[in-house]
Amino acid sequence: MAKCILCKAETNLYVGGHPICRECADARDKRRGSTASQSLDNESFLRKDLARAQAVYEQTQREFRAIISDVPSGIPQPDGSLRIENASRKNAAALDDYVRALREFSAFLSSGTSGRTTHVHRNPDRLDPNRQ
Repeated sequence: MAKCILCKAETNLYVGGHPICRECADARDKRRGSTASQSLDNESFLRKDLARAQAVYEQTQREFRAIISDVPSGIPQPDGSLRIENASRKNAAALDDYVRALREFSAFLSSGTSGRTTHVHRNPDRLDPNRQ
């Protein structure tokens, strides 16, 4: 069992990748104006958002590469060019979303806050290719 980084008590709780007991986490979060459960909820949300954004980016990257490797596809102009352009736009949007999620998660790990108070209102499925 890990030891709390503040009081050295044994704990199974990790916040931001560091072992911290519930009492120290609550005291720290009280100073910050949040609770340990909110902090864990934020970390969980940001981890899921990061994993989702990465998966979407990797999927759009595969799709883009498949379209590019199909050139010349025999699809007449301008449809062939439009197909490449659309895939490129989708890939760029997914990369932007992935970079945003990575920055938010990194900021959370380094400061304990996401820097975003409205992240729960964001639609995490907006670029999910598996969403129906």
